Amino acid sequence: GVALWIPPTKSAALATYPARWQGVLALSRLAIESGVPKNAASFLVGRSMRLIDREAWPCLVTYADQWRRHTGAIYRAANFEYLGLTRPERIYTIGGRMVARKAGPKTRTHAEMLALGATLEGAFAKHKFRHVKA
Repeated sequence: GVALWIPPTKSAALATYPARWQGVLALSRLAIESGVPKNAASFLVGRSMRLIDREAWPCLVTYADQWRRHTGAIYRAANFEYLGLTRPERIYTIGGRMVARKAGPKTRTHAEMLALGATLEGAFAKHKFRHVKA
């Protein structure tokens, strides 16, 4: 499996940990091979957290996509604090793959997404979690 941690946008960091928003690190991608034991994802998250300098990054944030039917159970197992649901955002796909509205500095409109051949799947919220160093 792979866990990719990166700094979030300033607005996301401020919304997560305003006391020290520069110290927020986000789990951007988590990929686990199918067929691995059930605890593999939370094991990977926990192990990757131990490799992070928690003095430099006292707050970790991650999200579980409702669109993908994720509940955040792996983050709860890794002792993350549940912060609730985000504002729903539109999800678009092309050929079954999710397509981002953001393209470089520009955010595409709904009409532009449809013109690309994208299908609107609906508007979905995400479960938000954080882990603050004690």
